[in-house]
Amino acid sequence: MAVIVQQMLPATRSGVVFSRDPIDAKNNDTVIEASWGLGAALVDGRVSPDHIRASEDGEILSYAVNDKQFQVSAAASNRNAQRLQEVPAQLRQKAVLEPEEIAQITNIAAQLETLFEAPQDIEWAFVDGELYLLQARPITTRPRVHGISEKLVLFKPLAENFTEPLTPLTEDLFAQVLPPIGAFYEGRCYLNLDHIRRLNVFKLDEHQLVNLALLRQMPDQLPLSGAKALGAVLMLAMVFLADGANWIRTAWASPEALARFPKLLNKLRHTPTLSPAQTLHRLVWGKHPFEPIGLHMFYTNVSAGRYFLYIGLLNALVKRFAPEYPLDQLSRTYHGDEDMRSLALLRELDHLTDLLRQARERNDENSKIIEDVIAGQATALPNHIPFTEAFEQFLHTYGHRGPREMELAAPSWREAPGTLLSLLSSAAANSKISSETHGNHLAARDVLNRHLKPWQQRLVNRIRKKISTFIALRENTRHYHIMVFDLVRQKILEQERTLLHHNLLKVAGDIFFLRTAEIDALLNKQLSGTQAHERVRQRRREWHRQARMPVPETINVDMPEPWHASAEGALKGQCACPGVVEAKARVIHSLSEANQLAQGEILVAPYTDPAWTPLFSRAAGIIVETGSFLSHAGTVARELHVPCVVDVKTCMQQIPNGATVRMDASAGTVELVMP
Repeated sequence: MAVIVQQMLPATRSGVVFSRDPIDAKNNDTVIEASWGLGAALVDGRVSPDHIRASEDGEILSYAVNDKQFQVSAAASNRNAQRLQEVPAQLRQKAVLEPEEIAQITNIAAQLETLFEAPQDIEWAFVDGELYLLQARPITTRPRVHGISEKLVLFKPLAENFTEPLTPLTEDLFAQVLPPIGAFYEGRCYLNLDHIRRLNVFKLDEHQLVNLALLRQMPDQLPLSGAKALGAVLMLAMVFLADGANWIRTAWASPEALARFPKLLNKLRHTPTLSPAQTLHRLVWGKHPFEPIGLHMFYTNVSAGRYFLYIGLLNALVKRFAPEYPLDQLSRTYHGDEDMRSLALLRELDHLTDLLRQARERNDENSKIIEDVIAGQATALPNHIPFTEAFEQFLHTYGHRGPREMELAAPSWREAPGTLLSLLSSAAANSKISSETHGNHLAARDVLNRHLKPWQQRLVNRIRKKISTFIALRENTRHYHIMVFDLVRQKILEQERTLLHHNLLKVAGDIFFLRTAEIDALLNKQLSGTQAHERVRQRRREWHRQARMPVPETINVDMPEPWHASAEGALKGQCACPGVVEAKARVIHSLSEANQLAQGEILVAPYTDPAWTPLFSRAAGIIVETGSFLSHAGTVARELHVPCVVDVKTCMQQIPNGATVRMDASAGTVELVMP
């Protein structure tokens, strides 16, 4: 065997390029992943790289900039994992590659594919601006083998908050507190279809039941199954006898009652004997059923979902009372109360945006400090100016929120204020939460009332008020129950600091790729740091593989025609807020691209959570790849009267950035007008 003597490159940037999409064999896009430093951090899964897609002719289709927390520096002398270094703040969310470098990599990948007569997986690196190819091999894909016998359906309320899989620790903790209603597969939560079928009291076939479980499509007719309906009535009667008092109490949960919840969190925060798992279990299930209802935040949040039943009742009554009234406009007649937390958050963000603009326009020493903080070259905002004081107050009230807020590994706005500052710096202070919006609601109600008799108006208005009450309750309880995840995360980070101090973990973030039993074993010295490191390394690589894979909505269930394809060739989705708009589409893969969305463009996004909603006030329309009528995106869009279509599968791939599209949100369709 020959002995190879090979020069090592002091790479400042590195990554991989797939000459063809490694996931979708029918897709000819070139896929590039790029990070700072040597490629070891990327290969080991230590870093979430930038993700770039380019067409066969080299045109950049998308560039998703990720938070690249770590790098392996070429200056490191040792060979263990401690050579990982934190990426400077100003580079973490900066694009690694320039457009001409992407074109260069894409061109070479195409040449190598032609040379080797097969799609290639190529490792590359830049040294002082010069591109080097490290190795090339044929693209190999591993077929999915799940080994699951049950029929499963994706749990939509969790999946619509972010597209990445849950980290192993988050999945493990969720599995410990959730009732046994399904299973986790590749970091996603699924419902057991057989369990859903037993609870179903309507005569629905399997496909209809799956669409209903996915919060996607309500059948035109819901004929009752007599035997099941009788059994369901008896079961509901027993449940109501056992828990009806709490169900009724949630309907009267006032903002003052909910405001007691942070006091409980503060008490548990200062109870060091409670582990993260015990804390989560205590806050999800409560101490006992007779606690004040404001302390049963998750129960109240779930019960507030009953507004969907009231919406169904309202639709049925209006359809009977006023058959000529367009039902797709009915959602404009109800909205949350004025004290709804999500709207208050948007108002505060608009206020911060205005203060930031004023501070930057002064062009003084303070404005220069602010610019340095936004660029990541400084960490502290200037003291005693209105923007800093308002920003600190915002973090005190809403700092527990942020992107991917149901993922325990994701930092909140309080922990990573730079992401919030970047969002504010790219925003425009032009809130749509105004008297005009309220006037639109009143006008919509007036149109409806003209179709109804006086007694019908009283009945409809009563139901509509119920809907508004529970919409606000659901959004407000979400504000508080996200505090639970923030508290559990802080307890996990306390454990991580202990493990890092004793060299049982290598770098920050590793703990989220272990499970609770393994963390306990590490703390009790029953598991070595070397063993833990190897498990973390393997799981990080597997997590990145899962993140690139398309999410199966069902497992062991054969569904008919794809939901996203309509007969006319337009993309199909669900109407979350009605309206028709034609404008330029702006495809936003992550919040790092938020500054690209201009006023009056249509926002196209993979998902939305509260961190995305500041973009809604700029958008003429919203198209979301994952979501439902009940999602946060739909709720806020209805409050702002922005046409919104959710659950538009493949919209991120099929809508070119900058193309003109026509979205008929009322019909749930999106058409490409001009590429």
